[in-house]
Amino acid sequence: MRHGIYLLALVYCWDTQGPMPLDEQEAAGICNCRSADEIDGLRYILQRYFVTMDDGWYNKRMAEVIANAESVSKARSESGLRGALVRREK
Repeated sequence: MRHGIYLLALVYCWDTQGPMPLDEQEAAGICNCRSADEIDGLRYILQRYFVTMDDGWYNKRMAEVIANAESVSKARSESGLRGALVRREK
């Protein structure tokens, strides 16, 4: 059960490029937690693998992956723009 909660939390962070919400009901909805056991599993996952900040729950590794992906995307975009300018000048 916990591995599914963890995976859904990570997918949410990736999709939104941000943290899990601080509101427990909203986080439970995101991770499809309905029963008391599932809510306890959510609490465990958030406390163990996430860090709480003012705007939400962050997973350190996911934050690093998102930052790296943004960096690679920006570099590729700039490279493509330079290539387009070179082709236009020919």
